[in-house]
Amino acid sequence: MRTRVSRGFDTSAPYDGAMSPDRRADRAVRPLDPDADRAGAARVIYASADYLTLVNGEPPNERDVAEFFTDVAPGRGVGEMLKLGIESADGRLVGVADVAPGYPGPDTWYIGLLLLEPSARGSGAGRRAFEWISTAARGQGARRILISVLEENVAALDFWRHLGFVVLQRLEPRRFRMRDHARYELEHRL
Repeated sequence: MRTRVSRGFDTSAPYDGAMSPDRRADRAVRPLDPDADRAGAARVIYASADYLTLVNGEPPNERDVAEFFTDVAPGRGVGEMLKLGIESADGRLVGVADVAPGYPGPDTWYIGLLLLEPSARGSGAGRRAFEWISTAARGQGARRILISVLEENVAALDFWRHLGFVVLQRLEPRRFRMRDHARYELEHRL
């Protein structure tokens, strides 16, 4: 299945690690099909109960799986979003990402979620997923990538800062189901 977003980025070709500085191809990044990849994405989401419980105040459920495939940035449609899968060397899905190209402006891509199951954290999979996203964004003329990170998620803040992101601002608390969270908005210049 070929997946396109409105800005014309072809997501059908998997990322094989060739753009990675260490040239290792032990993780692939590819677009997800909501039907064919639903079970794999669900497994990643349920395996990441630590993060989703932190965010929502409750363990993951089918609603989280459905929302991953249907959530969109304000003013966008599902077809304008990149729903990505991060695979292990054996082709098993170990992470998912949700990206809004051209949001909030034409020179910006916004990472709404980069979620790795606990066994894949620290393996380089997150860094390689970010490299895929930043290469794609740069290729479409983007000059920056934004992400917001929960204030309590110190490990994620450290991860993104290590990749060169800088904090732009602290965002006021917002309700996520059963919990309120302040967040930091971070930026990476391309």
